[in-house]
Amino acid sequence: MYKNKFKDIQISKNSNIKNSIITILGHVNHGKTSILNRIINNTYMESRNITQHIKYSYIMLKDEILTFIDTPGHEDFYKIRNLSIKITDIIILVVSVDDCVNKQTIECINYIKLNSNIPCIIVINKIDKNYDKNKIINELSKYNIVSKEWGGKYDFIYTSSKNNIGINNIITVILKYTKNIFNFNEINNNTISKGIIIESYINKNEGLKTVLIIKKGIFKVGNYISTNLEKNKKIKSIFSMNENLNISIPSMPIEITGLNKIHRFGNIIYSYNNKNLIKNIKFNNYKKKKIIENNIINNINFNKNLNKINIILKTDVTGSCEVILKILKNIDKNINIVYYNIGNININDVNKALLSNSIIIGFNIKIDSKINKIIKNNKLIFNNYTIIYDLINDIKKIINKKNTDINKTDLNKIFKSNSIIKNIFNYSNYKIAGCKLNKGIININDNISIFRENKEIFNGKIKSMKILNNVVKEVKNNNEFGIIINNFNDIKINDILKSY
Repeated sequence: MYKNKFKDIQISKNSNIKNSIITILGHVNHGKTSILNRIINNTYMESRNITQHIKYSYIMLKDEILTFIDTPGHEDFYKIRNLSIKITDIIILVVSVDDCVNKQTIECINYIKLNSNIPCIIVINKIDKNYDKNKIINELSKYNIVSKEWGGKYDFIYTSSKNNIGINNIITVILKYTKNIFNFNEINNNTISKGIIIESYINKNEGLKTVLIIKKGIFKVGNYISTNLEKNKKIKSIFSMNENLNISIPSMPIEITGLNKIHRFGNIIYSYNNKNLIKNIKFNNYKKKKIIENNIINNINFNKNLNKINIILKTDVTGSCEVILKILKNIDKNINIVYYNIGNININDVNKALLSNSIIIGFNIKIDSKINKIIKNNKLIFNNYTIIYDLINDIKKIINKKNTDINKTDLNKIFKSNSIIKNIFNYSNYKIAGCKLNKGIININDNISIFRENKEIFNGKIKSMKILNNVVKEVKNNNEFGIIINNFNDIKINDILKSY
């Protein structure tokens, strides 16, 4: 129905191409990707039809390109949705009849209100199901989303992506709005071109690939490219929609090789054919969050009795990595991210996991059979996910199991004493806990458990005890004393010590 082959366009020095970017928003599972599949006549399918990271496609109509950005509906991808709005010309909000206004629908409506200058089309999807049209209209009207049919400002289109109903109406309304969008760009190789980076990922054969949308000018193989992280690199290849290209034009989503560093969603990239042009580019000098690697192994106490879940995370692309890190850190404070990076599992990841007693988590990555065998032989825990919800649920189960096991252990212990850490002193390579014994008697040969905020963080043995300057083997109720714990220095004021 619609062309999506770039080579069908004749390129000349003075060609003018009209281009528009359309961002598709909506709650998870409301049918955004299915509608886009119908529009571009494509067949790619996400795992369980859930978009896990940003997708991009385009169609061509004579001298006009329509680029579609399909954003993830999961709540933790709000940064990607927010930036997508900033580079878009038209918004499509998808609302399903069986779920109607939901959490991310409201978030998307807020974006629409904050960007009221951007035309917005409301697509009511899944009309193949039984639904109450008035209920949907009334629910959306609570957020001032009112159709033109009822005196409002929004075009409402009723669709069924399943049955291919109403899809052509979406294109018709989009083209009505693009008439007022004057994004003609002259194809000129002698000026500075500009793009916005969407994603970075590692291709097995070609190495690091950078995904971007061109906002101005052209990107051409052999041209120089610069970002705030890298200067005067060369474009080695351009790829878009199953085509290797020599040149690409505004609003086109493309993948390029030539950069050596991983860039985050939203970074600006410039292209030019003369190194002297870089003098006219102003780069942001602010520090970027390092996404390529975060290795804090040397700063962690890896005693296996710590109440920590150590995790090594490997994902397919940078966007997924950032979102999953945020999710993991919010699940439980005892989750410790030892290392994260994009790309497939390798021997270095396995060695880090062995050293740190870590779980290895993969997201949409691949694992070599030899590496998988090493993981199994060393009895490491490794899970690879394609659905973020599954990842979240499994980590929560691990946390709950660990907490349950700790509670069971507590029931089997009969504690002889209860002390609280009042001060901490450094001595040689040790930390001395200055304690007040509130209950019972503690002996030098006792086992010791340390609790922090009602959770056991360590279980082990006592190295030495002192009252004032005297070494003692026993401390009785209400006495103050100093204690050194064997193989454990991660003590804090107000930690509770219990002996048994």
